[in-house]
Amino acid sequence: MELMGSDLKLCTRVTTFEPHQSCNCFADKTHEELWREKLTKSKKSGKLKTAYKRDFVNLGCDVDFEGPIIHAAAVLGYEGWIAGYQMAFDTAKSKLAKNNFALGYKAGDFQLHTNV
Repeated sequence: MELMGSDLKLCTRVTTFEPHQSCNCFADKTHEELWREKLTKSKKSGKLKTAYKRDFVNLGCDVDFEGPIIHAAAVLGYEGWIAGYQMAFDTAKSKLAKNNFALGYKAGDFQLHTNV
């Protein structure tokens, strides 16, 4: 194809790849067999997240199926006081992986908080 009478020409080339002609590794396998191999060798994971929120309560729980690990957190607050707890439980080892606790108080001109 010539553009505007100049010497510039645009060429297109189509190349196809046929596995059975250029590579012996795919010659004996069907498309379904290759797909099944990929699915069995691939890493599978998933997450489930839940949450509950109200004026003085915030709860959350996440389950990571890759580990599998359960992450949970709870925060309660009332009249300036706030308390929270966070944990992670490894179900494969039946062991508590993380454990945090926090407490705080807020008044008009000061704030106090601590965590363990």
